[in-house]
Amino acid sequence: LPPGAFGLRLSALIGLLHGGYHLSMRTTAALLEDVCGLRISLGSVAASCARVSAVLAPIDATIQNHIQQQPQLWVDETGWKEGAQRGWLWVAVSPQASCYRIHASRGQGALWELLGEAYGGIVHSDRASVYHALPNRQRQLCWAHIIRNLQGLLDYAHAQSRWAGALLNWTRPLFDAY
Repeated sequence: LPPGAFGLRLSALIGLLHGGYHLSMRTTAALLEDVCGLRISLGSVAASCARVSAVLAPIDATIQNHIQQQPQLWVDETGWKEGAQRGWLWVAVSPQASCYRIHASRGQGALWELLGEAYGGIVHSDRASVYHALPNRQRQLCWAHIIRNLQGLLDYAHAQSRWAGALLNWTRPLFDAY
């Protein structure tokens, strides 16, 4: 770490509490006071987190570069809120690494920022409309979502939904064969 008010272990703990456990800066400072007897300002929490982030930036870039080179990825996004600011937490997962990004949007710009605009591998995802930006040859729909949708169609009990039951009957042998 570059020089700062705190040593390596305290800086790492502050980074873990705020970044890893997603405690607010105020809660991080309160926990450090309650548990460690250490009174620090919110500005000191922010400065320490900035130092840790700066050190981790090259590692993060290496992880994202690795992710963008993988032949297949599992990608998802979920709502994310920091204070009053709403955003989206994106993740791209390979067998070796996971890359997270917080973005203000759930749109294509956020997807391309995560994957890289030249990504040519296969993306396993749900059917959120943002993934329509990928050509069909690059998409694999999540089987858990497909099975849930088929079950929903079957539960609807409409005359035209019987085919969903037939497809559901094939999912178990399919997974057994896999």
